[in-house]
Amino acid sequence: MIDLDAFSPTQIPMEATPRINSELRSQYCGQIVRIVSKVIRIDGKIATIEAPDSTQVQVTMADDSQWGTLYVELIARVESNLSLTELASTDFGDSFGKYGSRVNTAMLFDVLKLNYPTCPSSDMELANKVVLACQQYRDIF
Repeated sequence: MIDLDAFSPTQIPMEATPRINSELRSQYCGQIVRIVSKVIRIDGKIATIEAPDSTQVQVTMADDSQWGTLYVELIARVESNLSLTELASTDFGDSFGKYGSRVNTAMLFDVLKLNYPTCPSSDMELANKVVLACQQYRDIF
């Protein structure tokens, strides 16, 4: 487990952030994780996001947070109530979840051992499949 007090948000060790979806939060209480999300609403410093598995999650945003797009990837701590506390974020743009990126899709499907006809209909669905693959093959990812 990472000692959160030892790092500022700009020093968070990126290799130690497992990718999760909403369903996996309970396995990572108190730990730092990475989650791709769609911003549903922001009320002050409390945001509601949609996780890659289509479940809404509450996030306490960092004081200096400035989400500028509809889709963001968060590095966050999972709290005991399964909400998230943002430590860092990366804007993913406004069209990430709408069109289903096709860049390097064939290669990704080979890695995930998926049949191309089962191609996800959105980037969020693909992001969820990446989360599941990362969980299944932890020694690789």
